[in-house]
Amino acid sequence: MIKSALRFVLISSLLLLIFTFTVSANNDNKIGFSLSGEFGLYSSIPAKEHNDALPVRNHLTAGLNASSIIGITKDFEIDLGLSSYYTTYSFLYDLTRWRPFVLVGPTVELTYHFNKRFALSLNSSFMFQIYTQTLEFITFPRVALKGSLKFSKNFALIVPIAVDIRKEHVSVATTIGIKWRVGKYHE
Repeated sequence: MIKSALRFVLISSLLLLIFTFTVSANNDNKIGFSLSGEFGLYSSIPAKEHNDALPVRNHLTAGLNASSIIGITKDFEIDLGLSSYYTTYSFLYDLTRWRPFVLVGPTVELTYHFNKRFALSLNSSFMFQIYTQTLEFITFPRVALKGSLKFSKNFALIVPIAVDIRKEHVSVATTIGIKWRVGKYHE
């Protein structure tokens, strides 16, 4: 199951890369491709019906994101891509652990560049979740705010804070990662 999801993400990323460079070949617009990886803490806030002993259940999470970058103005750009994450079991407490899962979904990100080094992004995704043990499937929206600090021509440190709006509870992911960008974009 995890291999299938990873294969899907890698093939989709390759197709996005090919699309980006095909569109940008004869185009003067700012356009590019990005690939980012992140790692951090995923916190689930249980609803009353969970009858959980803890106010928050914490997990580890890791993600991979691939997107096409399209410049709108000198300082604004939009990224269209695919996001995927794996979230582990929650940390054990009181003999209870929440299940691990995989998330995959399309993502739209609007970025404003304050200067050549710092940018802030608002991100929206529609996530498809699959619990890795039971193969249960659910969908939900995710919104994120992401700070980005460029430390070389093609690499930036990213610090996203994402909120998953689920039917039964709310979850918050706080991660840190690296973003690699290529193409014509904000310089």
